[in-house]
Amino acid sequence: MTLTFLVGFSLIIIILIIIVYKYVNTAKDVLIFLGCLSVVLIAITLPFHYIPSRGMIFPKQSLTFSYTFITEGDISRIINRYNTANFLEQAAINNEPLMRKLRDQEIIVTTNPNDN
Repeated sequence: MTLTFLVGFSLIIIILIIIVYKYVNTAKDVLIFLGCLSVVLIAITLPFHYIPSRGMIFPKQSLTFSYTFITEGDISRIINRYNTANFLEQAAINNEPLMRKLRDQEIIVTTNPNDN
């Protein structure tokens, strides 16, 4: 899944908005449509992590709102937290689902300080 997915999804949303604009007559119908659209958007975004700056989408381990959209700042904070942690804290951070996903996607890589 890449940025192409997001572009396609955006086009679908635009088409739906055009349909609603042409065929929905009352404010109640608009509210019902927006409510349904909100439920669909949540259902689509909930199971994935999105990194817009890298055009990446990958599945979450569980359905949460935590780190649905990941920024470069979030990645930097995770790296800094790992680098300033002691050995036991680093082991705990390595077991976090987000850290494992970021390593699997090679967004965060571990290097050996002796490798120069």
